[in-house]
Amino acid sequence: MSGNWPTYSAPATFSGVARSGALALLWIALLWRVAGARDGHALAVWQTEEGLPNNGVQAIHQAADGYLWVGTSRGLARFDGVRFTVLTPKNEPVLTSERIWRLCPDRRGGFWIADDEGGLCFWRNGRLHRFSADARQGARRIFSMCCDREDRLWTVTLEGEVACIEAGQVRQLGRPGQGARGPSCLAADLDGTVWLASHSSLGFFRSNNWVSVAENLAPPLEIAPRRAGGLWLVAGQRIYEVQPGGARREVAALPWPAEDTNARQLLEDRRGTLWIGTSRRGLLAWRNGGGLRPLPTSHQSILTLYEDREGSLWVGTQGGGLNRIRETPFEVFDARSGLPSDIVHSLAEDRSGRMWFVPQSGGLTFLSNGVWHTLPSQPPFGTQLLGVAPAADGGVWITTIYDGLIYWREGQTRSWTPAEGLAGPRVDALLEDRQRRLWLGYHAEGLGCLEGTRLLRYTTADGLPGMSVRALAEDGLNRLWIGTADGGLTRWSEGRLSPERLPPGIGAVNAIVPLEDGTLWLGTLAGGLVRVRPGWAARVSTAQGLPDDFVANVLPDDADNFWCASSKGLFRVSLRDLNAVADGRLSRLEVCTYGRSDGLADFTFPGTAHPSAWRARDGRLWFASAKGAVVVDPARLEINREPPPVWIEEILCQGRTVELTDVAEMPAGRRDWEFRFTALSLVAPEKVRFRHRLLGYDADWVEAGASRQARYEGLPPGNYRFQVIACNNDGVWNEAGASFRFTIAPYVWETAWFPAVAATVGIGVLALTARWVVVRRLRRRIALLEQQHLVEKERTRIARDIHDELGASLTRIGLLADLARKCAERPAEVATDLSQIATTARQAVQAMDAIVWAVNPQNDSVEKFADYLSHFAETLLQPANIRCRLEVPSDVPDHPLGTEARHNLFLAAKEALNNIVKHAAATEVWIRLRCQAGELRLGIEDNGCGLAGTPLPPGRDGLRNIHRRIENLGGQVTVASEPARGTRLTIRLPLKAPCQD
Repeated sequence: MSGNWPTYSAPATFSGVARSGALALLWIALLWRVAGARDGHALAVWQTEEGLPNNGVQAIHQAADGYLWVGTSRGLARFDGVRFTVLTPKNEPVLTSERIWRLCPDRRGGFWIADDEGGLCFWRNGRLHRFSADARQGARRIFSMCCDREDRLWTVTLEGEVACIEAGQVRQLGRPGQGARGPSCLAADLDGTVWLASHSSLGFFRSNNWVSVAENLAPPLEIAPRRAGGLWLVAGQRIYEVQPGGARREVAALPWPAEDTNARQLLEDRRGTLWIGTSRRGLLAWRNGGGLRPLPTSHQSILTLYEDREGSLWVGTQGGGLNRIRETPFEVFDARSGLPSDIVHSLAEDRSGRMWFVPQSGGLTFLSNGVWHTLPSQPPFGTQLLGVAPAADGGVWITTIYDGLIYWREGQTRSWTPAEGLAGPRVDALLEDRQRRLWLGYHAEGLGCLEGTRLLRYTTADGLPGMSVRALAEDGLNRLWIGTADGGLTRWSEGRLSPERLPPGIGAVNAIVPLEDGTLWLGTLAGGLVRVRPGWAARVSTAQGLPDDFVANVLPDDADNFWCASSKGLFRVSLRDLNAVADGRLSRLEVCTYGRSDGLADFTFPGTAHPSAWRARDGRLWFASAKGAVVVDPARLEINREPPPVWIEEILCQGRTVELTDVAEMPAGRRDWEFRFTALSLVAPEKVRFRHRLLGYDADWVEAGASRQARYEGLPPGNYRFQVIACNNDGVWNEAGASFRFTIAPYVWETAWFPAVAATVGIGVLALTARWVVVRRLRRRIALLEQQHLVEKERTRIARDIHDELGASLTRIGLLADLARKCAERPAEVATDLSQIATTARQAVQAMDAIVWAVNPQNDSVEKFADYLSHFAETLLQPANIRCRLEVPSDVPDHPLGTEARHNLFLAAKEALNNIVKHAAATEVWIRLRCQAGELRLGIEDNGCGLAGTPLPPGRDGLRNIHRRIENLGGQVTVASEPARGTRLTIRLPLKAPCQD
């Protein structure tokens, strides 16, 4: 039971191994019993599986920033309650060894670090600094160290050599004390006096001089400062209080001989409890006026003890890792404590203060004055018991699953079954009211009442909302309230049932709590907590912050808190906050949940029978659960009022780490950010909750729960400030939190001046576009006019060609025909005329073919021109017995060649060829055609008589015509000739791009 500390007095001497062995066995048995009871202390363990570098923990210290530092043989670890960050010589060159031996705080917020090779360094302002080599004392291991009021560091080696380090200088003080060399211990008391326990001597230093206060003490010695001044001293097996002047008083003794187990660490916590870590027997606690008691740890060899700022005790073990022990208001009674079974269906306190339990198996059990009693598992107490409730006369009422109702009082029993008038064999709820009426909530047969010897029954026909009754309660006006499995609530008063309206979908009513002002609070199956006032019911559920919508039991304490048992464990909520949420004045609850860190790991509260929760007369709250009976002592509840320090540990931008500066200025495009943060509440780190927001982006705080990171993707450019705050396990918030400012530069098009420039440019573009459209329309009109002009010009040319060539030929044919008719008597002349008619007709056909070829737009290409020119040259030169050599590429490009250009180019070539036939007296002609460098090159060369000289002589209209035609097309004509060596005419005509044709 809470507050009852077993006291042990060790004999003056131990006579023999048998007595020592018996005491050891007794102590081990007691340790097992207390550990099973888990009486008000919760143990949490971290080992290598959770990230601890090694399961041997040599030193522990909490730095000024809130991080817990742990020294092990595999490195120095920084712990935030969730993650370990390990420093070794591999990633921190300041460390000289990974085997960390001792940690000692200084008075400036830093701490000293000693390793097993004599290396010494210190942590300050977030960095490690190495101390000078001459402080290593010859590479001798520092066994103990402390700082005095002047912030001088005192050290003692494993060999007992003492040194004082001040302002970076080391003063060696030799080996004070008496006896053989061996481990010594240093401690500074509240006045800053440095004490030394050396083998069998105890003393302190005054002006760097050793002052002995006790000699010939039973070794080994261990000392620690007292909160009331002076020291605690363990010498051998004796525990002493040592006054500042040196006077000592024995207060307790260890229950083992010194040669079996010795005290290795001492620590007095803020509550006045002295903790003793032993070499082989685990952890002991001594409280003035109580006695020694053991507490379970993960290993029986204790290396170091430390109390953090939130009052938790940290224990470093030799092979069990890091332990945290917290005093909690909870106790758990289960099969290891004395119950027949872990599963408890119902419990209640009778008039004499005995606590009764209905376990799942093993019969009825009660606890009286710390002693367990179980009634025999025989009729009427079999294994099918379900509920228990007190009777006003000191007895108890018991319900069963199959056998009805039982009354017990001091060994006397009486039973009621359906044969005696019960409506059914199973009763789920029991309540005896102030008029000593026993109310029975049947499993499926409605409501029953045993009044004297009469059994009454109420059903749906009487106004009961359902036939399965789950909860019963009596208010201050002697009215009975009945909750049913189908979510109904009914008031019984003066023999009548009056139903109340409840919100839909809440499920079964599991618990009813009447308050003095007439308000009812209900614990429901699926609706959380429901407040009922006349004509108005309000629901508070997970949407407003409850951990669970299933509430099996509700018990109020004296501080206006509700303690609620649910399928997800036990939680506490303020009645004031509940009313504020129900009234709409508050949007979200601050709820304190209790679980693994409180010694209640994975506890569920099914609430299968009523009553399954009970408020005892001493104020303690009892809950039946599937893992035993959970007891809450609200008087022992300590609210953690230490707001957790909040730190931003890492910031990533586009996956790269950002330096934690005052303001980070990022270039354009850095849009994806991730913030990783922590809050240093080591009491229950899993209950730490965070809120964060990004000023400039988030409209309000983001409820992050237990998540320790925040991501933002696609942030626009601008100035931002990321803020994060956190609360501890009791809902105390650090409103200052941590923050980080950063700026994301914009791209050019995201700047403030860009819209104005873009608007100006846009207007300019629109103006230019409008101008371009107008110009394009004008050009199209001009082009259309030019097209019309070209068509007219082409029509004129066609008409002229037809008139000049075809018309002249037809006229000549007519004249020759007339001559032939007139000369019919002269056959020779007729034959000549007919021959000329045939020749003229052929020329007319050729002229017509040339005109048709020139008009056909399908011939508007270099390839078609080359084909036609080749054919014409062969046709013209062959009758004149002039050999024609054509040098035309086989892959003449299909480049567009306009009608006018094609026609004039052909006429120029025709003129040149005709001149050769008529005047050159040539035997060979070479025609060369090339397309290169954006121009068409046509060369016509003969081997005739050549020209008389250059420039061209008068009368050469053919060449002038060629020049005129080609120059009108924008081309050039060159003529090269030598007498008797022929003439070479070259035409160069620029070609337009295909899209321009």
